[in-house]
Amino acid sequence: MDENTVEENVVRRAFTLAVERYDSMAIVCGILDVSNSYVYIAMNKGELSLPCSLKMEVMLDGEITWRELCPKVAKEVDAVKDRVTQYK
Repeated sequence: MDENTVEENVVRRAFTLAVERYDSMAIVCGILDVSNSYVYIAMNKGELSLPCSLKMEVMLDGEITWRELCPKVAKEVDAVKDRVTQYK
C-alpha cells in the first residue's frame, strides 16, 4: 500500500466517522464549509483535502484545538466552535 492510499483511507475514515456522528453529510459539510457537491465528487474519487480531514479529526477526538490547528485564523475559531457545538 503506498503513502497516498494510506492518507486517502485516513481521510475517508475521518469523513465517514463525522457523518455517522452528526447523522448528516450536509451538517458535516456545513461545519467544514465545503459544498455538498464537492464532497460527493471527492468521495467518488476517493479523496478529500487534508485540511478537511484534519478538521474532522479535531471535531471527533478533540485532542487538538481549533486554535492550535489554525493559528492564523484564531479570530474565526470561536465562530467555528459555536457551529460545531450547535450540532453535537
